[in-house]
Formats: sequence, structure tokens, C-alpha cells
Amino acid sequence: MLAQRINIRNTILNSLPPAEFERLRCYLRPVSFKRNSVLEEQSRPVENLGFIESGLVSLRRNSSMNSVEIALIDHRGILGVSTLLGMDVAGHQSIAVTSGTVLSIRVSDLQCAMEAQPDIKSRLFCRVQALLVHTSQVALCALSHSVEQRVSGWLCHASDAFAGMELPVTHEHIATMLGLRRASVTEMLIRYENQGLIAKTRGALRVRDRDRLRQIACSCCSTIASHSPYVAKPLSSIGSQG
Repeated sequence: MLAQRINIRNTILNSLPPAEFERLRCYLRPVSFKRNSVLEEQSRPVENLGFIESGLVSLRRNSSMNSVEIALIDHRGILGVSTLLGMDVAGHQSIAVTSGTVLSIRVSDLQCAMEAQPDIKSRLFCRVQALLVHTSQVALCALSHSVEQRVSGWLCHASDAFAGMELPVTHEHIATMLGLRRASVTEMLIRYENQGLIAKTRGALRVRDRDRLRQIACSCCSTIASHSPYVAKPLSSIGSQG
């Protein structure tokens, strides 16, 4: 069981033994972000690693023609994983789906902390491994599962991370993240609303019956969760199954 630290919501930080956490604590600084803000830009230098405290962030891979979501992360994740692999530029774009906060640490300070406490590096690499499973499972899901399963799964995951609160997302937003036609997503959401699974408002929606949505969705979310080194219950203050 993780020992919840006062005012620390990130599951990874809360998993660290006291000595390792104290080594990082003096370097951490809270940074707020707004909905739709770009937190990392693909192929641009990364100067900070961020432990997500609240909010929902979409990791995307972009080309000149298209953009697709490769992972959806929350308080169990980190931003800037490229730096842990020895890269000085981001391999993807990170965009805030909702507003939120991160505890940010400069890469140079993190490197100093990992040199002093080598176990910090191994623990963070567990998170990198979990993210690799996450992104590969998302790709497999896109090839293997129906629009209905993928939309249901995304809604379940987002609702989990956002603790059932209203999600500020549009039909077009979900379609872009999943690489689907907007019309297909709209058809699914109308059906779910008619069935009482969700409630829609202008520019937002709320999941009303997560259990039924999970029955529709495929097993990709549980696969992703089972590979996470730090599986925790959703926080009350902060919502992919593929």
C-alpha cells in the first residue's frame, strides 16, 4: 500500500521511499496548465520532467497531415519521459485535455538526484515501461477493435482519471484523438446518450453509467492498467481503454 504524502497526488512520487522522495522534493515546483495548452512539443528540446498532480493529458504523435493520440495520462503519469531515455527532444506532443497541475523538475536536477539515489532511475524506468505498453496497446486496439469499443474505452478511462466530473471534450476532439471520423463518434455519443450512458452539454460530457460502458469496451484498458507499476484508485479531485 502506498503511503499518501500530504499535498502530493502523483502516484509515482507517493511510491518512492522517504530518502528518494526527499532527494527530489527540494527540486520540485508546482506548475499549473490550462486546457488545450501544449505541454511538450514534438521534436523540440525538453528541459523539464513533470509529475502530473491533476488533470488529463493527451500524448500525440503528429505528421504533416494527421495527429493521433498514443496515450492518455493522469496523476499516475509523467511528462518528459524522453529525457529518461537519454534524448534531449520530445518524441511526441503533449496537450492538456483539461486544466491541471504538475510538479516540475529540471532535467539537470533530476540527473543529479538519480546519481545520488540510483533507485530513483530504476523506479522511473518502470513508468517508461508502462508507457511503452500503453502506447503499443493503443496501436493494437486501433487495428483490432470497433469504433464502439474504442469510444467506450476512451470514455471509461477519461472518466476514471477525472473522477466522474464533466469532461470538457467535443465530438471532434475525441475523433481527432482516436483517429476516427467525426460522424462515427457523433453517432456513438448520440446512441450512448439515448441509452442513458452519458449526458452531453455544449462542449462537454459526463459519464453516467461507467459499468455499462465498460461492458461495451474491449479489454485494452485493463491490459494497460495491469502493466502499470503503480495502480491506484482515481482521485476525487481529478478521467483509455482501447
